[in-house]
Amino acid sequence: MIASACGQPLELADDASFHVFEKAKALEIITIEELADLVRRSGDVIRKMARCFVPTTPVPAGYSLSFALDIAAARRGHPALRAYFESLRLSNISGAYATEFLETLVLIDAGG
Repeated sequence: MIASACGQPLELADDASFHVFEKAKALEIITIEELADLVRRSGDVIRKMARCFVPTTPVPAGYSLSFALDIAAARRGHPALRAYFESLRLSNISGAYATEFLETLVLIDAGG
């Protein structure tokens, strides 16, 4: 979704499976069906956030899925999002980023 919204090709060489697996596990998402449903429910927000990216930046294939998981964590509130980011070993995102992420979501949601 992010790649198409930015007009960029999908970089299939990126394998984000471990990163996505870790995030899904942190959110207690255990089936592919649950993950697919989450992406469907987050599709509009993901497309809006994609517009925030520089259109010339290549988008890795696993990024949209990873981002959908971040959005799901954010929907649980600030303390849960902060704990989620801090629990991730395969990510360089710190818990301090939770506030900025939530503020960005609020702005995007307000934009319709």
